[in-house]
Amino acid sequence: GAVTAIGGVNDKIDGFFRICRQRKLTGTQGVMIPEVNAKDLMLHEDIVAAVKAGKFHIYTIKNVRAGIELMTGKRWQDVFAAVVKRLKEFDPEDKKKS
Repeated sequence: GAVTAIGGVNDKIDGFFRICRQRKLTGTQGVMIPEVNAKDLMLHEDIVAAVKAGKFHIYTIKNVRAGIELMTGKRWQDVFAAVVKRLKEFDPEDKKKS
């Protein structure tokens, strides 16, 4: 599935960044936003500085598959295969076939 634009992207990033900064920036925090929203970004200087310093990240994605790969560090095909395998473990009809 394609990722569609979101409203209030700047405010959403700002709010999350402030929470991360209060709890201490570790360099592992960040946000994923729809790629189409990238052109709308008008972020505070402190957020831009944190991104440039590698202390906060803003990732743009086109589709859910890209988001899955970003969050898991694995190919989306491998994640989907693992999900299907796990779901089959819950299927009583599949157990009858064994």
